[in-house]
Amino acid sequence: MRIKKILIGRSSVMKIVNMSEKAFNNFTLNEGKDLKPISVFFGRNGSGKSAVSAYLQENYKEGMYVFDTNFVERNVRSKATIDGTNLVVGAEHIDRTDSIQQAKTVGSNLEKAIDSDNVRIDSIKKNINALMMAIINDKKESFGTAKIHQKANATRNPENAFKLWKSEISQSVDSSPEYMSINELNADLVLTREELSGLNEVLQDFLINRREGFISAMKNVVLKPGTSVEAAVAGWLEQGLQLHNIDSDDEESEENVKCLFCGSDFVVSDVKESVHERISSEYVSLTKAIGRLKNQIISEKDKIAKFGDLISKELQQEAENNIDEMLGVLTTKLKHTDLPIEIDEKFFLRIENLNAAISDRERHLKEKEKHLILETEKVEGITKQAIGQAIVTNTEITSAIKDLRKLENDKSNDEKSSSLTNKYLVRLNNSSNNLEGFKELMNQMLKSLGMGFCLQFSINNADSFDVVLTDSMERPIGVKSLSEGELRLIAFVKFYLSLFTNYDRAKGQKRASWEFNSDVREIVLDDPITSIDSNNRYFMTNLINKLLHQVLHVYSQQKIEVAIFTHSIYDFHNFAFRIGKQQLERYQIMKNSLSESIMELVPEEQMSNYSDDYRTTFFEIIEFCSINKKRLPETHQYLRYGNQCRFILETHARSNYNISNVTNNSLRKIMECYSIPSKDEEIIVGMLDVINSLSHGISYTWDFVSGISAAEIQNAARVMVWMLYEKDKMHVKAMVPEEKWHDFEQKIKNWEIGVKDV
Repeated sequence: MRIKKILIGRSSVMKIVNMSEKAFNNFTLNEGKDLKPISVFFGRNGSGKSAVSAYLQENYKEGMYVFDTNFVERNVRSKATIDGTNLVVGAEHIDRTDSIQQAKTVGSNLEKAIDSDNVRIDSIKKNINALMMAIINDKKESFGTAKIHQKANATRNPENAFKLWKSEISQSVDSSPEYMSINELNADLVLTREELSGLNEVLQDFLINRREGFISAMKNVVLKPGTSVEAAVAGWLEQGLQLHNIDSDDEESEENVKCLFCGSDFVVSDVKESVHERISSEYVSLTKAIGRLKNQIISEKDKIAKFGDLISKELQQEAENNIDEMLGVLTTKLKHTDLPIEIDEKFFLRIENLNAAISDRERHLKEKEKHLILETEKVEGITKQAIGQAIVTNTEITSAIKDLRKLENDKSNDEKSSSLTNKYLVRLNNSSNNLEGFKELMNQMLKSLGMGFCLQFSINNADSFDVVLTDSMERPIGVKSLSEGELRLIAFVKFYLSLFTNYDRAKGQKRASWEFNSDVREIVLDDPITSIDSNNRYFMTNLINKLLHQVLHVYSQQKIEVAIFTHSIYDFHNFAFRIGKQQLERYQIMKNSLSESIMELVPEEQMSNYSDDYRTTFFEIIEFCSINKKRLPETHQYLRYGNQCRFILETHARSNYNISNVTNNSLRKIMECYSIPSKDEEIIVGMLDVINSLSHGISYTWDFVSGISAAEIQNAARVMVWMLYEKDKMHVKAMVPEEKWHDFEQKIKNWEIGVKDV
């Protein structure tokens, strides 16, 4: 009796949200929408394919079947024999009992219960997260900060987020903060800094540097020009003329005379003028200094009035009186410069007392400013404490977490029961199934490929197979004797067959009936075809496409999804051939200018172009060349553009001019084929040196590579693009989006390569 398999659906499908594996930085694909049943990803080696594959395998473990190099290693390469998989071939081999049916029914009911639990758990998790986010946003607004974020993975594990917020309460932050609002704190900080800016000591420079000069100047006697003293000096000089018997009417004798006392020559008129100027200059200097000091003192007195309540009113008044006394002394001295005025050292004591108070107040305000800055730095911790306290004491959240724990416990029990049921079902199936069907289908496929070997049951292990030659002797050759391509081929066929429970080609049917295992939910093919499988590419591509059509055939019931990753642009176009866009999406994985991995949907109209890899690389170089030198980031990972330049130039040179290696050894041929004038040879040599040194890695050339700047690499890239442009303008134009060509062509001309240094 043939019993129809019970297919169990599920509530969610694969998606890529907030992925941070390897070079991906919190990346979300297609705004977090579900992936379509078939997703094909293309990316060059190092672009991030393995990171996406690892993300899907980690986040969708249940029902995940993966074919990759590890599968080949585990199942074929590392074994002496090849394990089979239980696959029932033909209805005559199926002997299912009431126990199997009952086990399936129980399993189905448990799966439905688990699905129901998942729906309720997801609903409660969303509710808890929403309640926590409301508290977080409210506290962020209250404290005026935008730096606080919800804990990681709070959507999937809100209870853990709850525990993390609870731990914030006990963190080492001021237990009784003075400020509960960042706005209040900032306002106090602004006020404190305003008060500090208005506190300057009175006559500070005068008291430190000019006090002694002031005291001395007040004591000094300075004669005022035009007084009787000046007349006396002039009379004394006249007497000197008489003493020296000089005739006042004799002009010559007036000019040159000899002192009768010391014998020196002198000019009487010069001596008189010098004495007059000395008297006048000392007087003017003093009066000017007094005027300047009076203005400064008056200005300083006006500053005192602005201290307000920051300084004692009594000290302010005493200092003002002290300043008035200084002004009085200066006024007296200005009127009587020949009058000595004695100034005591304690004369300035009241101003000094005011300055001491100002200094003390300034010290306290600076301490307060430092304290406020520390409080500002602590505001994030204070906010987190407030959030944690509010979340922990929220009854809605705590009640929802209790419900969540109960549901998760119920789900765990259901899953344990389901696991036991499935194990029991496996034992029942194993008792009625055998590996004959696996061997039959495997050998049919190997024969169709023209392989000179097949599988036979192992003498030593009835659950595995030996590889034997298909001659009359059926001589065992051993797994180790197979080539890498043959090993991978067998591994892939084994993987393919392991996805199914039944293969039945009953009479009257147009094609065989394949029935997937009930636990198959996701299938990941990670670089299924490598260079060593190129001879089997046609067969493996057809088998993969056949599998995709089989998946879509049962998708409405079983919801199986497939993700394929490849580094081959050829395979990227051939996988999922003739599958409609409703069930299929293709993506390209690449790295941006910051060396972060990203993914982009490949439009359907681009799938007819088989030069995606070359075109994409060329356009990345174009974008790098277009960056303004002044804004060229020295820190972003620019070394990779050396590899890309070599890939583009070598591909173009090999395809068009049979130049295998674009190195200086091929310089003459490069100059000839690309029509480079001899005067520009040095530019081409420099470009080749840079892109070849970078494409050889960073081992023995690291000392040289580490000294290459982003500007040098950009120069080399520009030279390469310019060389291709000069030779084949239309080729370069084809690599640039039509709407960007005009601007880019103008940039090439502005580089002025070949005219002067770039």
